[in-house]
Amino acid sequence: MNMRRIFAILLFTAFCCLPAFAQYQKIKPNFTVEGWYASLTNGDRDGASLVNADKNHYPQINFLLGFQSKPGAKNEAIAEALNYPVYGVGVGWEKFSSMGFNYSDSRLSDMFNFFGFFEGSIYKTKMFSFGLTLRLGVGLTFDTYNVETNPHNVHFGGPLSLYVGGGPQIKFRPTKQLELAANAFIWHHSNGHTWTPNIGINQRGIGLSARYSLEEPYNKNVKKGTHLHDFKSGMKWDVFTHVGMHSYKSEWFAYNQFVPEKELKQPSFANWSRVGIGFSGQHRYCLLCSTGLEVDMTYMWGMDQLEKSDRVLYGDAAVDKSKGYNPLMITAGAVHEFYYGNVSAYLGIGAYVLHKVGIYEDSSWMYEKIGMRFYVPNWNNIFIGWNILARNFTEADHFEFQLGIRL
Repeated sequence: MNMRRIFAILLFTAFCCLPAFAQYQKIKPNFTVEGWYASLTNGDRDGASLVNADKNHYPQINFLLGFQSKPGAKNEAIAEALNYPVYGVGVGWEKFSSMGFNYSDSRLSDMFNFFGFFEGSIYKTKMFSFGLTLRLGVGLTFDTYNVETNPHNVHFGGPLSLYVGGGPQIKFRPTKQLELAANAFIWHHSNGHTWTPNIGINQRGIGLSARYSLEEPYNKNVKKGTHLHDFKSGMKWDVFTHVGMHSYKSEWFAYNQFVPEKELKQPSFANWSRVGIGFSGQHRYCLLCSTGLEVDMTYMWGMDQLEKSDRVLYGDAAVDKSKGYNPLMITAGAVHEFYYGNVSAYLGIGAYVLHKVGIYEDSSWMYEKIGMRFYVPNWNNIFIGWNILARNFTEADHFEFQLGIRL
């Protein structure tokens, strides 16, 4: 089954399930169409970008299916605390092919996004509101890096990428059920270093949107705290395991730089595996948040290949003087969760306690983490989720799936 069919199946499933979800929540949906003028923020970055910095703008269109929480719905306490937000799913098309490229033998194909969105209002009146929007999902592009047919597309080594972004928006309601909005966003595409090459793409844009709701939205500023008596603070202890994927940029760089025969070159380098276990303790001090500490241990495959690549790039003497190569990685840091019902956003920042990955991959002493969790109802606090771990706030290290239990 090819990637286009998989993407179509996921999209169809989501849009079929959402009406049933809305019926469960007793909420009628709204429909939104958006038009964007967007551009890249990293064209010609370090001279590596395929995209011409003077021709890096393109159009974008999104379609959204959403629901606004309201009094009487499920998770009312959290909805009230967030001033009754709007949430749902969307699909989008970014016309990357309309940009100018630095090389005639390489190109980008258009990006198709499938994402969830969350819109929270900071302030509302009967006709106007101001707030923030967050979006998280996946992007799909088909013309990826190929050493022979697309050699300068170092932005995307594989077809799938993480799509994350957000920004402020101002809304105007000329009628009870029609809403117009102006948006200013920044967003990012990256595959989490599961394929190499992958410098990703950073974007910015301004957009206009129109939304029609099948029922009048709840547009009152609420007095928070009505339902907060149901909340109980305390320590939350988590034990989890994870499996993930990563690739080594040094492997791709060394191989394609030092193998002259085209027929021996590989299109990309992907998917060394990793497994691990972690522990965390967090204090749930309010309805929406918890904060604490985490320790994680991971076993990584591919150390022999990583050492081999470093010896090609730096020579035997430099490798022999390096920190060495150890498949065990240990990290420790601070974590924070934002909750909405059974779903949470998971953030972390910390340091490598043990991280011996030679020369090329040893680019930072600290790490950053972003992910999501879903706490399965009536399953004794079992959760599933995913994380991307990054370095220096700029470069992904790996992608992982997570399974755990909250004790």
